[in-house]
Amino acid sequence: MPAPTRERPPRLGRYQLGRQLGEGAAWTLWTAKDGVGPSARDVLVKWVRPAIAAELEARLRLAQAAREVRELSHSGVARTLDLVDAARTLAIVLEPLDGQLLSALIARAKERQVALPIGVAARVAIEALSALDALHALTMEDPRPSDLSASSLLLTSSGTVKVVDFELDAVADTPELVAKRAPERATGAEVDRVRADIHAVAVLLWESVTGAAFVAGSPARLDADGVRKTDRCPTAVADVVARALSREPSARFESADDM
Repeated sequence: MPAPTRERPPRLGRYQLGRQLGEGAAWTLWTAKDGVGPSARDVLVKWVRPAIAAELEARLRLAQAAREVRELSHSGVARTLDLVDAARTLAIVLEPLDGQLLSALIARAKERQVALPIGVAARVAIEALSALDALHALTMEDPRPSDLSASSLLLTSSGTVKVVDFELDAVADTPELVAKRAPERATGAEVDRVRADIHAVAVLLWESVTGAAFVAGSPARLDADGVRKTDRCPTAVADVVARALSREPSARFESADDM
């Protein structure tokens, strides 16, 4: 998990920022108030990092993707309430959620030299796959793999799982993100978006179960062995991870629902 950023967004119109909840490669997530005084409502603000928002082409594409994702209605996806798109600034306003990003929970478990309970890891993966299945059915102008990761998922205090980012990290080419992407994305060939996203969920599940960072470039067999060596992991779960991590896209599951 990256260290908390020291960047703080400027005032975003009527939105008063509070504390930082976490971050992805391309964004930081903040609690915020919409308005002032007793009538102000709680929201979350996903602020795009300035280096990315400053690129006109990237900002236009992200704004378009954010508008499209706003049309997605799924209980496992954080609702988009507003889009702030002004000179060199881009932010997406989300529904208020109280909880922690999965990346923070994995990091805390690692500090304690434990891993997430297998039931929690599996349930998070199932909820992520359900949300992805709905995303894949959405008509988009420029559909790309979502780069879903542990930073994209928030576990609420009520026990639900919410995807807080589909569209933004897809434009960030940080070493950490590139290392976790499906191998075919580095070849320049046409990419099957669905099967690339299935690989991403397998990486997420692998990291949740093992408590370690995914090792780029390892054969799928070795990646699966990392899960199988974890005593708490049922064979069936390890087999799912192994198939979803296959280097050949056609060997993976056909859809998120299938996985």
